[in-house]
Amino acid sequence: TWNTKDRLPRDLNVKLRVNRRDPSLPDNHGQIWMQLASIAFTGGREDEGLGGEDAAPHVIEALRLGGDKHFPTRRLITLWNHRRWRPTTTQWCRTRLGLDTFNISYFEWIASLRIDEYWIDALGEVLGVLADLPADERDNITPADWERLSTCQAAPNVTSVFYAPGEQQAGQAPRTARVDGFLATLDDSTYRLVHDHIAESLVLTFPDLRRVL
Repeated sequence: TWNTKDRLPRDLNVKLRVNRRDPSLPDNHGQIWMQLASIAFTGGREDEGLGGEDAAPHVIEALRLGGDKHFPTRRLITLWNHRRWRPTTTQWCRTRLGLDTFNISYFEWIASLRIDEYWIDALGEVLGVLADLPADERDNITPADWERLSTCQAAPNVTSVFYAPGEQQAGQAPRTARVDGFLATLDDSTYRLVHDHIAESLVLTFPDLRRVL
């Protein structure tokens, strides 16, 4: 009978948990980070083999990065070992916006500047806005969406950011249509909810990502 105390060998356990079916397909840095985060804990405990100065071989093996000589593995390990930046980076990469904008070398560089409060607060401000919107930030809000949302403060009205003006018939209000490609993953109802939420908010602002990233 199977003894529940038995465990798979560490290397096999890691490979099964990563399960990258085609390692030749390029994952972006955010996806790689989240894969590392997902395999870093076994049975609720952190895998010590994925940290420390000599962790590079373990990470290369775990994430099957051996075929990519240009991948910044050492920078990844340095950032992973930064205890203050690890949870912030993981939270950032859990969002669609963060997943698409995370760059290992850049984040490792800003972490090395030792002004953590500034950068972490800046990222936290963006995460706070995402959490406040009535849409799932894990699947929606791309960098292009955020860039357009950040124009809300300067726009004559919020509606002009969300809806393109349509033809006006005599005695009727002008018809409007969603801006093509903007918040494309949202259905019409959620799209309207986001519009109304921003229009009614007196304090919600969208930081310029170019000042953060």
